[in-house]
Amino acid sequence: ITPMGRIINLRETGGMNVGSGKISIQVQDEFCPWNTGIFTFESDNGELVVSEGGKADCTLSINALNALIYGTHNPYDFQWRAWGNPSEETIQKMLMLFPMKSPYLQILF
Repeated sequence: ITPMGRIINLRETGGMNVGSGKISIQVQDEFCPWNTGIFTFESDNGELVVSEGGKADCTLSINALNALIYGTHNPYDFQWRAWGNPSEETIQKMLMLFPMKSPYLQILF
């Protein structure tokens, strides 16, 4: 069983540990409209840097981006779930930047 997680503000995901690479994604989020737009996700010495803009490699729903960042679903499943349109090349970029690992929940007190 995987935990449920929801990214409330994409701009605040920077700083998390990631693999290597860079990808730009057109994000669609109907419930948090401030997350809708093109965002570039890039590794800087193993830490995620998030910036707005760029030329989108694909379009993803916020559901797909949540699954990618939390590591709960394989990016190859995104198309048949109707979560986006990543190509094979884009999926490879996703897997390098967000390597599939067991997700964990961090609780701050």
